Amino acid sequence: MADAERWDFADNVRILVGFLGASVGIELLGVGSLATMGPDGALFAVTLLALATFLLTFAAILLLPRLLRRRGRSFRLLAVQPIERVDAEVRSVLEDRGHAVAVRVLNSRRRERARIVSAEGLAWWLRLEPVSRRSGGEGPTYRTEVVQVGARVDRDEAAAAVRERIAARLPLGGA
Repeated sequence: MADAERWDFADNVRILVGFLGASVGIELLGVGSLATMGPDGALFAVTLLALATFLLTFAAILLLPRLLRRRGRSFRLLAVQPIERVDAEVRSVLEDRGHAVAVRVLNSRRRERARIVSAEGLAWWLRLEPVSRRSGGEGPTYRTEVVQVGARVDRDEAAAAVRERIAARLPLGGA
């Protein structure tokens, strides 16, 4: 179970709703302060409205694409391996469980493209994306992000078992 604990859980809907709720709350506070204090509260109101606008823009630019890419709930793992090796290990884990595996390579301008690995009969899939390639004293270090995405991924026992097997097979790196 220690390997499964290396996966980071994200409730992407809750994060987005939190930012949008905070933005609307601060905006209402700014408009309310302007209405109650009049011209004396204008500087305070403008400051609150600027903060609310920043939060709204942040949510729209950064969190909305994350929600579209990772859906409502997801698990994330960072492996210190090239994407080809991670892809082979993920496919191997799914095939060992008796599933027919399909891999789709996504269009990208990057040299190493992200991949979607899905298995027949499962309501979730794995997104493999190269994160970085750094040169060091021992040669280049490859990092690949593995994101488990899909319906009820946080409550599915098969999804948890696959996460544990993948983490056990891949050398992991920190974020």
